Amino acid sequence: MYKTDTIQKEAPLMTAEKHEKTHRKQTALGAAIGFLLFLWIGLYIHPARAFEQIPWTYDDGVLTVLEGITEIGWDSYWGERVWAESISPRVIVFPSTLQTIDPLFLEWAAEVDEYKVSPQSLYLQAIDGVVFSHDGSRLVLFPSARGGSYTVPEGVRSLAPGAFAGNNKLRELILCEGLASVQSLFEIRDFGVSYHPPLRRLVLPASLEEIDTGSLNGQFLEEIEAAAGNPLFISLDGVLFTTNGTLVAYPAGRKAAHYDVPAGTKTIGWFAFSHQPYIQSISLPVSVRLIESFAFYENPYLASISLPVTLESIEEYAFLNCVHLAGLSISPAASVENNAVFNCPLSGFIVDYQPPDYLEDMYTRRYGDVWAILSPENARDWVSVLESPNRKAGVTARYASGATVRIVGQEGNFYRIQAEELQKETSVFGYVPMEQVQFSGPLQGLFMPVEARLRAGIQVVKVHGGIWAAPADEEIKLPIYTDGRVRIDEQLGQWYRLWNGAYYSYVPTNQWVVYAREIPEGKTYGLVVNDDARDRLHLRDRPSRSGVSLGKFYSGTQVDILGEEGDWYQVRVGWQEGYMMKDYIQLVTAAP
Repeated sequence: MYKTDTIQKEAPLMTAEKHEKTHRKQTALGAAIGFLLFLWIGLYIHPARAFEQIPWTYDDGVLTVLEGITEIGWDSYWGERVWAESISPRVIVFPSTLQTIDPLFLEWAAEVDEYKVSPQSLYLQAIDGVVFSHDGSRLVLFPSARGGSYTVPEGVRSLAPGAFAGNNKLRELILCEGLASVQSLFEIRDFGVSYHPPLRRLVLPASLEEIDTGSLNGQFLEEIEAAAGNPLFISLDGVLFTTNGTLVAYPAGRKAAHYDVPAGTKTIGWFAFSHQPYIQSISLPVSVRLIESFAFYENPYLASISLPVTLESIEEYAFLNCVHLAGLSISPAASVENNAVFNCPLSGFIVDYQPPDYLEDMYTRRYGDVWAILSPENARDWVSVLESPNRKAGVTARYASGATVRIVGQEGNFYRIQAEELQKETSVFGYVPMEQVQFSGPLQGLFMPVEARLRAGIQVVKVHGGIWAAPADEEIKLPIYTDGRVRIDEQLGQWYRLWNGAYYSYVPTNQWVVYAREIPEGKTYGLVVNDDARDRLHLRDRPSRSGVSLGKFYSGTQVDILGEEGDWYQVRVGWQEGYMMKDYIQLVTAAP
């Protein structure tokens, strides 16, 4: 009351001059605040308001893009809006004004099996649900959910980059005569293969003059056929060669464990054997003179390859990330470029590698990422990370059995590892004996986990901010219900990585029922799941607990189920076959 009375008494004493100065200050302050508010509205509120102005209508599975839209690019707007609206269109109708489409914007449109274009369009047209240029000479966009076989119609002279990106059902693609070049048919991420359509057969025309090997890396592809009469390409038993003796592409979907490269082959081409999930051994004939860069990139199960004495050159990264390649017998006369066997752990590492400028971006995302799980003989033991490659060296850190780490080097019988200290926001480097390490990446190539829901009985999932030195002491708990699903970005060891649009988080594999992107016809996949993350499951030589153990595997290990006998599954893990108990195997189905 006293303060109020004082203010009321002193207010009339303010002079006109003071009042005017105060008014000017208030006006200036108000203008400044208004200007800042205007900027804030322009930068943040305006996009939010624009975001609410949906540029389409949606009714019963049909999404119609409004007239006036001239370009659809890949940005957060379309995907986030569709996600927010919880719609899943089967048909998309494009307006007459639309001129360009970035195919990656349709990642979210996984159920679309037909596109339509306004008849008034002067830029595009739709033929049988597929988008072409107005004159029909360019195939622009193929529906994500169109399956079976598709023959590109006559008259098409080019395919837009990514025209088939995101398709998840196409089994056979026949390219028409008149096509001279095929580049970037499918979306490729980090040189990976998981976003290719599940093609079994690809037919190339006699008119083809060039093709990028990235279009041939499909993980289900079993046969590549070059039409008779093509002067540049020929296929032998479904494997693509040039007529002058270069092996261009070996289909990754072929199930053979061994391949004899035919006599007369002179060159193993760029990415010719990349991402092979089955091959364990390869024999090269004496005619081979050159192995090009990335020729055997990421062959996780390749254990041996016979190199002829006639071999003259192995280019850089030729055997990059062949993590089970035990060694190479190379003629002293052969020229071997630096990094030819980079990240072949059993053959030795090239440590402290600095990539050239043109590879730097790819390196930061992919190269050098050899993931492993700390695996002591007794699963209850902890693993000591040593200061130097010496069993008597000081201990830098200790981690629980099953912790995921990254291998960054090798010295003698020790791996140099990197582990993340989550709470300290730093990384620990040190040495671990080789026998206490189990590679996780090579054992996770059967399927891509894309969705998951919590296992029965688990009410709350614990989400981690990092994974290497798991389990972490501090965890963020998020309420995800048992019947709710989450999207998985990637699997790393015993962890699934989730992406919420702003940052990554990680969840343990043993808490989830997992769905794969696709299960090929005739295949059955499973996942090792132990309630205790430290426990490992034996692979036995026969369906009995008394059978000889062929190895012990952690939760998250993917297995190929070959059959069953009583309480046991007959499985393949990597290149080994044996038996695992059904109680610890979760069957994996395709995401609906």
